[in-house]
Amino acid sequence: MGVKREELDVRRITNRVILLPNGLSLLRLSLTSVLVMQILRDGSMILPFYCVLSLSDILDGALARKLHATSNIGRYLDVVADFTLLFSISSVYMVQGLYHPLLLAAELTSFSLFLLRGGRALGYDPLGKHIGTLLYAVILVTLLEPPAFTIQLLQIVAVLYIALALMIRA
Repeated sequence: MGVKREELDVRRITNRVILLPNGLSLLRLSLTSVLVMQILRDGSMILPFYCVLSLSDILDGALARKLHATSNIGRYLDVVADFTLLFSISSVYMVQGLYHPLLLAAELTSFSLFLLRGGRALGYDPLGKHIGTLLYAVILVTLLEPPAFTIQLLQIVAVLYIALALMIRA
């Protein structure tokens, strides 16, 4: 009744393959606090560090699909890592007076609805992808230090888009 050696080897390989994309999500999750500390300290290398973390968001999903290692826990972990990164940075910028509280409310509402659905819609979620991409872009533009009007306009677009997306989902 024991498990065959070949079956154990396949399980080990599968577990390692699944760990790779999930490891990228966990890395993004754990390095979020480092980036936030850099922003608070007005440190250097914030933009490249943010770009690396953003790239990890693209790579984890692409890697999981390429390796046929997609999983519900991986999809959920990706969303949690994205939310933690985006909400943490947005919170710092709100405290610093760069972001309006409505942007954070929109982010929090979107993520809360995801949680209330029990993490359902873990398959391809175009609205979730669009919201995440938009929020990543708003932060990227903020890091490029454009005029305040540009940041305000982007926040308005983001809040309106998130509100519209949430109404469509309902």
